[in-house]
Amino acid sequence: KKYKKIARMDRILKAEGKTPDAYKVAKQADLLMLFYLFPLNEIRALLKELGYPCHKNLMKNNYEYYIKRTSHGSTLSKVVHGYIAHLLRKSHESWNWFIEILKSDIADTQGGTTPKGIHTGVMGGSIDMVMRAFAGIDIINDRITIAPQLPKQLQSITLTFCFKQAWFTATVSKKRLSIRMTPQKGNTRARDVHINNKVYCLRPKKQYAINLN
Repeated sequence: KKYKKIARMDRILKAEGKTPDAYKVAKQADLLMLFYLFPLNEIRALLKELGYPCHKNLMKNNYEYYIKRTSHGSTLSKVVHGYIAHLLRKSHESWNWFIEILKSDIADTQGGTTPKGIHTGVMGGSIDMVMRAFAGIDIINDRITIAPQLPKQLQSITLTFCFKQAWFTATVSKKRLSIRMTPQKGNTRARDVHINNKVYCLRPKKQYAINLN
């Protein structure tokens, strides 16, 4: 009631002569960054190697624990929570986080920080959400994997990305993926792309249309 906004809970506590270290509160996503940066199977393997038990609901339990205790004093915190909500198939929550991400500078949600400089980190995070979460495009073990999960609010996404001296243009809709590879510097090598756990060999400058259902 006194401070209105609680995003910077760390500063509020210090203003009251207290320390955040004495409370179960976080300014932004910290431990949850693990699930944002690393595949779950890698995290499980690391924990096993360190001798820690790994519950099957590891990611879900941590998301639900920290979401109650994080004040999101950083715009990047919303990127992490949005991506993990997507991984947990909480589509409604994930979309709401995505809208909050987009509002960061458009609505200056931190109250006065945008005039001092736009938040390029959260802008990159919004693109990452579109590419990795919604279009499902990722580079895993040095290979392109595509597993689209478009939210109901989007009919299609078109984007381009570069991988090993080749540009890829992909259009993802609810039922179909259209993809084309354009090589650079005379590179004529075909590339394998893993789409919904199937391997497709893409040849240069050829358009591919793949049914996703």
